Amino acid sequence: MKWIRFILYILLVILTVFQFRGLEHYLIGTSVSWSFSKLAPYLILIIAGMMLALWFRKNVMIQNKMKQVLLWLILVLPFSIGFAFNPIYQGDFAKKAKQIDKQILYPDFIHTDLLVIVKPGCPFCHESIPMLKRMKKRNPNMRIRMVVCDSSSKELKPFKRHIGSSFDVQLASNADSVAAIANYIFPTFVMVKNNMPDQMWSNDQFGAGAKDILEKYFKI
Repeated sequence: MKWIRFILYILLVILTVFQFRGLEHYLIGTSVSWSFSKLAPYLILIIAGMMLALWFRKNVMIQNKMKQVLLWLILVLPFSIGFAFNPIYQGDFAKKAKQIDKQILYPDFIHTDLLVIVKPGCPFCHESIPMLKRMKKRNPNMRIRMVVCDSSSKELKPFKRHIGSSFDVQLASNADSVAAIANYIFPTFVMVKNNMPDQMWSNDQFGAGAKDILEKYFKI
C-alpha cells in the first residue's frame, strides 16, 4: 500500500511536467484567472514534492545525515524539473500598463474593447493569436480587434488565415499614426473605454496579471 502512494506521487509529477501547458490552458478554459492558471502547475509540483518528502521520511530507513540530504532533494526536485522544462519568464506575470492621457480620435477604436496593434512579418504578433482566441472564448462579448499597420490588403491574409472568425482583423486607418501610438512596439494591446484608448501594454508586459486586469474591468 505504501508503495502505491509513492507511485501515485511520481505519476502526478510526470503528468504535470509533461502536460504543463495543457493544464494551464485547461484552467484558462474553465474561466479560472490567468494568474492562477499560470501558477497552478508549479503549485502542484511543490505539493507533490512535499508529499514525496513526507512519504520518504516515514518509510525509508537510512543513515540520518544522508536522509536529510535526500529529503531536501526530493522536496525540491519536482519543482526544479518542472521549472527546467517550463521556466518562468520575466513577462509571464507582468501587468505594468502605460496610461494614455491624450485624446486620440481614430475609427480603429470605435466599437471595440481591446485593440491589438500589429505589423506584417511580426512573429510575436502571430504568436499572440491563440491567446487572444482563448480570451475571446472566455469573454464572448468582449470586442477584440486586431489592426495591421500597413496599407496593403494582402498583408491581412496571413492574419485572417490564422484568426478565422474568432475576432475582427483589419488594416489600420492610418498605419503610421497607429504604429506611433504603440511606440512602434508590436504587438501592443490597448484597452479601450468609451471608444477612446485608455491604457496599453507592450507584448512583454501583457502577462497574466495584465489579462486579469483587463477582464476584471470588462466584467464590471
